[in-house]
Amino acid sequence: MGLYCGIDLHSNNHVLTVIDDSDRRVYERRLPNDLAITKAALEPYRAELVAVAVESTFNYYWLVDDRLPFTATSARADHSRR
Repeated sequence: MGLYCGIDLHSNNHVLTVIDDSDRRVYERRLPNDLAITKAALEPYRAELVAVAVESTFNYYWLVDDRLPFTATSARADHSRR
């Protein structure tokens, strides 16, 4: 079973959602923009993550530049204006 993560990033918080192959929500929480908290939330799912997508307009640097250690086979940053 593969898991997929989507992160909807806002100025001071983000919504982190993990779904399975059947589109069932396995995890969904609004979290503060804190890398340690995000890493801890994803840790139980890391081994099964297939892809991660981040939607953000401008403030994704703290998440991407700090090398959030995704073990997913693909990670992607999406801009809402595309």
